[in-house]
Amino acid sequence: MAMKEITTGQDSFLDIVANLVGILIILIVVVGAQAKVAWKPAVVEEDRTAEKMKLVSEADDARQQVVKLATDNAMLESQIEVEQAATISLDQARHEMLVQIEIVDRQLAEKKKQMKEKLSAEQQQQLELSSEETRSLRQLEELNQAINAVSSSPETKKDIIKHFPNPIAKTVFTEEVHFQIRGGKIVYVPLEELIGRMKAEVKSKATLLQQQPRIVSTVGPLQSFQLQYELIGEVVRQQGSNGMMERTMIHFNGFQLLPSSDDLGVTVAQAVGESGPMSEFQSILQRMPSSKTTVSLWVYPDSFSEYNEIKNWLYGRGYQVACWPLDADKKISGGPSGFRTSAQ
Repeated sequence: MAMKEITTGQDSFLDIVANLVGILIILIVVVGAQAKVAWKPAVVEEDRTAEKMKLVSEADDARQQVVKLATDNAMLESQIEVEQAATISLDQARHEMLVQIEIVDRQLAEKKKQMKEKLSAEQQQQLELSSEETRSLRQLEELNQAINAVSSSPETKKDIIKHFPNPIAKTVFTEEVHFQIRGGKIVYVPLEELIGRMKAEVKSKATLLQQQPRIVSTVGPLQSFQLQYELIGEVVRQQGSNGMMERTMIHFNGFQLLPSSDDLGVTVAQAVGESGPMSEFQSILQRMPSSKTTVSLWVYPDSFSEYNEIKNWLYGRGYQVACWPLDADKKISGGPSGFRTSAQ
């Protein structure tokens, strides 16, 4: 009985040992399998030095290309500015010559008119024949000069024409101030202020064009000037979804300045004089920088000498000058396409 119990106890112990050994074996197999899955052979990282150097080289090339393009752009802009300046200079010289020619032509026409009044009919006929002959000779001389100019070599001596800047031959984008020179006197013309008042009033006049086709109105006076303008209404018919429709189109026909007198302003000597109190002419210009201001001078035939004096005074102080010659019976006026002259 005792031997049987001992044998039974040994078998239980051996079973326990066998179970432990089996568990250990299973654990070893599981751990080994996981370690095999987790372990990966190390991959040798490729050497990317050459690729990096290539990218750096490409970046340097791109940077140099950008610098070159910026330099080329700056050179092109500089060339454009030089060409624009040359164009403006030529336009200004051309206008100055045209203004001088117009002044001389008007003076000659006035003198011829005075001479004709003093001459008899026969003398006037002889004078006209002489004038026709002179014109023919002048045309012949111009043709000869043109032929000589074409046939001359490029090494022909060039004459330098001295001129002053004058913006009349180009659009003015600077501040502009207007003066009238008439009867040897100069006076400030508040053209910009009057045009501003006109624009503000046009909106309120638009409804009146539905009852009448034409409106003539006046703004001012302002500094001895009034501005008279004309609006025209045009009825336009259009086919709409609900039938024929009508609407009124407003057209600005033009304006003219009405001075309170033909004898306005002060003499040129008083306007530019240095002694005594500052004149209105100098006071107005003092508030406007010369580099950004164009002075427009509306000149009548009796004041071209005063115009030249004023022009030289303005040039000496850096102002740009625009000249608008007017006939004796004309008024300062303008229209949809710009300034113009209209009969008084």
